[in-house]
Amino acid sequence: MQSMTNLIAQILGILALVTSIICYQFNSQKKILIAQIVASVLFTVNLALLGGMSGALLNIHGICRALTFYAVNSGNNKSETSIRARSRFWAGFYVLAAFICTAVTYQSPLDILPLIGQSCTTVAYSMKDPAKIRRLTLPSPPCWFVYHLSQGNIGGTLNEIFVIASILIGMFRFDRKSANS
Repeated sequence: MQSMTNLIAQILGILALVTSIICYQFNSQKKILIAQIVASVLFTVNLALLGGMSGALLNIHGICRALTFYAVNSGNNKSETSIRARSRFWAGFYVLAAFICTAVTYQSPLDILPLIGQSCTTVAYSMKDPAKIRRLTLPSPPCWFVYHLSQGNIGGTLNEIFVIASILIGMFRFDRKSANS
């Protein structure tokens, strides 16, 4: 039974990996967030099956965070100043929530790594500019890489390698062009 649970967890991790790789190839905050929600749902179940409860809870946190930033930045009738103010509030709220999630599920110092990664990504997703999202997300994958490795999570470990590559490719494809314009 344990091997079947592990197999299911690894398959879900691979599906999350594929979704996560694709997300940074979008040049829209909304599309990036939608793909991240799907990946986070898959990683939540993946990590819970592997016993990585801090990571699972932080992925639930990530789903809530992505839904919030999607809602905050939707619509054309809002002033840019109002959107930025709301995004800053929610970024602070979700960084604090990530600390609480980690404190509740803390098992070892390794649990601090996804907290750092989650905090970087939270600040990144509060930005509307996809270039800033990619740049501020870059520190997150190394933190999650070590955590996934410690949980024996094949999909999660590979995910972080591919996410770094995907972010860098997205930066090359989109951000380099806008920096030179």
